[in-house]
Amino acid sequence: MRDNSLDLSIGNMQDIAITLQKRIAEGLKKDGTEIACLPLYIDLKQIGGLTEGSRILVIDFGGTNLRAAIATLKNRLIIIEDNYIIKRELPSKVKESGYTRDMFFAEILSLVKDLPLEGITQIGYCFSYPTKTSKDGTDEILIKWTKGLMIEDMEGKPVGEPLKAYLNEKLNSKGIHFKTIRVANDTVASLLAGLDGEPKDNSHIGIIVGTGYNIACLIKPEGNKLKSTYSIPVNLESGGLHPMGYLSEADDILSINTEEKKFEEEEETNKKKAEGRKEIYKPRQFEYKNEQRIEKAISGAYLGNLLKTIYPYYGFDKKFDTERLNAIINYPGIYKDEIVATAWKIYERSAKFVATSLAGVILMLIEQDPKLEKIHISAEGSLFWSKAGENNSYKQIVETQLSLLLKKLNQNVQVEIFDEKENAILRGTAIAGLLTKE
Repeated sequence: MRDNSLDLSIGNMQDIAITLQKRIAEGLKKDGTEIACLPLYIDLKQIGGLTEGSRILVIDFGGTNLRAAIATLKNRLIIIEDNYIIKRELPSKVKESGYTRDMFFAEILSLVKDLPLEGITQIGYCFSYPTKTSKDGTDEILIKWTKGLMIEDMEGKPVGEPLKAYLNEKLNSKGIHFKTIRVANDTVASLLAGLDGEPKDNSHIGIIVGTGYNIACLIKPEGNKLKSTYSIPVNLESGGLHPMGYLSEADDILSINTEEKKFEEEEETNKKKAEGRKEIYKPRQFEYKNEQRIEKAISGAYLGNLLKTIYPYYGFDKKFDTERLNAIINYPGIYKDEIVATAWKIYERSAKFVATSLAGVILMLIEQDPKLEKIHISAEGSLFWSKAGENNSYKQIVETQLSLLLKKLNQNVQVEIFDEKENAILRGTAIAGLLTKE
């Protein structure tokens, strides 16, 4: 390989942060840009008016797990009822051809059917994949699958209403009928969970660094595409940034291989469908789209495979995720020093990219409101709260690098990353769902 340097200098990070700031500005002006900037139209000023004792079904469809829970509003706080949280790993078939929407809906039904749903009429649905608001404003439309998922009959179609209709049909015999469903991205849910009542300014950021990576923040609807009269949460889809010139050859190879594998699986599915219709299938040519480049350098879905790409003949296990990568760093005696050092560089660079991305978002927020003095960050995801070695937590690397970078950028704003909050995604999704009027 020509250059497997995984180092990021403070100057490199400064360049990427400024680029991200510009790309966000472009995404806020128009659709179809590198940073999509997807708004969620909920009125956060109504948080204080939510009805005490309200209960809601919460469904969390993440990159690794599927969860369902019952949430209740008590003393102005969202309480997740501990006895009614169900969690299971996503079935592996969601990443295989032939897995349909109804199969997935049946999986959700099996998760929620035994919960005490009597009297509950609202659903909050955390959907950790890029969506855009439908033209009538009643639902979210799946733009494309990420994280390797391939569930059929869903891309380009509504996400929430079909699930609500399915659950109503299957649970009708139990007297269950849902009136509303609110789809929210996991980064938006993380953002909402960090709010203490109605936000007083736009200083709030939500970030996910786990199987996937993404950032959301509150943005004013001034001089941009947002169709609102008040600040709203915007899912940036920041994983779409391509930090050109700052990725290694191994990153390039991993990106091509990932896209090619997905293309081949899609081709196999399309071929089988054509055969079922007794039609002649015309194969497509693979075209590399160069997508989600910074996400592939940050998120847990890819870091283990990046190490395998750098050392293709070492004999790593077929499934080699970030947990295994961390094990190499935490138990260095098992592997060669060179591999341990590279694993650490991959881990550290991921955290540096996160600090860089946060800096880019902060630059944008300060540009919107030069009077901002403090930024509040709610973080979720197993990678963000992980540790590599005795004294190196991912969060600490992010905090240190972000502080250095903001100083380099001549920004004196204070930054607070909240401590990890229990069931934050479920709580944030519940807020979004309860803010939806019946």
